[in-house]
Amino acid sequence: MCFSHELLMLMFMIISAHLC
Repeated sequence: MCFSHELLMLMFMIISAHLC
């Protein structure tokens, strides 16, 4: 089962926002 790229990208954006 592969996770959708959209979900991964969304998670990454959230993490990036927290780091910034």
